[in-house]
Amino acid sequence: MSRPFISLCMILYLLDQELWLEAYYEFEKCTRMGDNSWKYVTLRGVGSSYALYYMPICLAKMGRPVEAQAILEAAGKGGALSEQVLTAQA
Repeated sequence: MSRPFISLCMILYLLDQELWLEAYYEFEKCTRMGDNSWKYVTLRGVGSSYALYYMPICLAKMGRPVEAQAILEAAGKGGALSEQVLTAQA
């Protein structure tokens, strides 16, 4: 199996178990691999938009809303999405 597929399965498990830090690190690995890697078979979005959506949620769940907001702003996803992500910690 390819590494991105294993990462995706691992991430789903980590999110289900509420292991936010570990899931965050796996999403970080996905962003480094990217979507258009010739070395790996990837699912479009896992290395970019999905990771950039869930990374701030993981940070917010860990009680780190400032860092979550910084990722959202760096990704250009501020505004309504940032409110949705930051309220996900409740």
